[in-house]
Amino acid sequence: MGSENSLDTLILDASPLEELCPGLTFQWLFNRQAFALYAEHSSHKLVDVWAEKIIEITKSWPKNRTLFILNDFSGKNCTMTTYNQQKNRELFRMFPGYKTINALVVRQNLTMQLIKLFIRAVPSDRPIHLSFTREEATRWLKQQIDLEHAAQS
Repeated sequence: MGSENSLDTLILDASPLEELCPGLTFQWLFNRQAFALYAEHSSHKLVDVWAEKIIEITKSWPKNRTLFILNDFSGKNCTMTTYNQQKNRELFRMFPGYKTINALVVRQNLTMQLIKLFIRAVPSDRPIHLSFTREEATRWLKQQIDLEHAAQS
C-alpha cells in the first residue's frame, strides 16, 4: 500500500486526543467530519461520559448532515454489559431523525465474529461496521465519508 493509505495519513486532519474521563478519550477525525471515542474499560462512569459526549455532539450537529462515529471498545477491560447496551438503545431512540454511520471496534473473539455476521445480515438505516482493528474501522469510515461527498456532488 502507498503512503496515502496509511492510518497516519488518513487521520492527518485529526484533533489532539482529549481525555474525557480515566479510560475514555475523544478525537475529531477528518477535519471534524467525524469523531472517535476510544475506551479502555466499560465502567458505568465511562459509559455515562461516553453517552453524554455523543448527546452533546448530536445536539449541535446539523440534522441534515450525516454523523460519522468511530467507537473503539477494543480495550482489554471492555466488555459488553447490560448497562452499556441500555445506554446504546437510549441513544438510538433519542435522535430518531438523525442519519448516523458507525464504525465499531471490538476485540476479536467468537461472540464478536458472530455479531459481525448478524450486523451484516440485518438491513439498517443506521449502518454499523464492526471491525477488529482501529485501522480497518478508520478506513471504512473514511470510505463512507467519501461516498457521501460523491453522492452530494
